Amino acid sequence: MKTRAPSRHSLDRFADRLADAMPRFTQIVLREERNFLAAGLVTVPQLWALLHLDAGGACTMTSMARALRLTPPTATSLVDRLVALRLVQRRPLPGDRRVIRLEMTPRGRRLLSEFHADRRKSARRYFAAVSERERNTFLAVLEKLVNEATSAESVRPRGAEKTRRSS
Repeated sequence: MKTRAPSRHSLDRFADRLADAMPRFTQIVLREERNFLAAGLVTVPQLWALLHLDAGGACTMTSMARALRLTPPTATSLVDRLVALRLVQRRPLPGDRRVIRLEMTPRGRRLLSEFHADRRKSARRYFAAVSERERNTFLAVLEKLVNEATSAESVRPRGAEKTRRSS
């Protein structure tokens, strides 16, 4: 069964309602994450770096900088702080000591485990009043939006959003 494209009016009404609800929901979710971060050791960008390592395993500094959309010097400073906190370690690549890999330490994994437990607890609280069908629909739509946004980012050349100067 094919679904019809929404009318412009219906899509505009949806966009207005979403523009009203999304900031409030995001604020609630971020407040939960801030509570975790305030009690812990790391900043939001440092948490993103740990999440990147958790998702993809050890990586190079260049890979980390690209994933977080940071300049290499900024990524290096961020990782320096994570190393000082003993949450990440730098290791030479066996066979090519010029290449340094970033790895999460057991302490970093414990911190992320606590973060994930807090997130799970929050999600259970937010969605307790929602049916399983509604939760699955919400998740399917959210995953589709993330996939669409991710593919759009990978197609767009780096820096395409910036205006180029004429030579």
